[in-house]
Amino acid sequence: MLYETQFLVALSLSWLIEIPVLLIFVRISGKDRLPWGKIVGTGFIATALTLPYLWFVLPPYLDMGYYPLSGEIIVIALEAVVYMFVLKMRPLPAAAVSLLANAASFAAGLVLFR
Repeated sequence: MLYETQFLVALSLSWLIEIPVLLIFVRISGKDRLPWGKIVGTGFIATALTLPYLWFVLPPYLDMGYYPLSGEIIVIALEAVVYMFVLKMRPLPAAAVSLLANAASFAAGLVLFR
């Protein structure tokens, strides 16, 4: 499978996994007044903004031995910032949901691409 095709599969899989995690987490964390569409849209945009960097921009600049860990840390931090500003989440819950969502999609990617 072409690398670009793998990326599109990974992007779709990330959306399918991370958006429901975000939606559930936000709903149970007391932000239940946020519109469903805003939460879904934020998850869609956050993943669409970060995954291309993880796949295409960061690899030449990161040590490949640490790339999965360091790349995911960068993505988790950036997505947490998006959640903080768009969904008005506090830093710790934003980081927690970003970590949880990205860990779930990363694990799914390991299963799918190995």
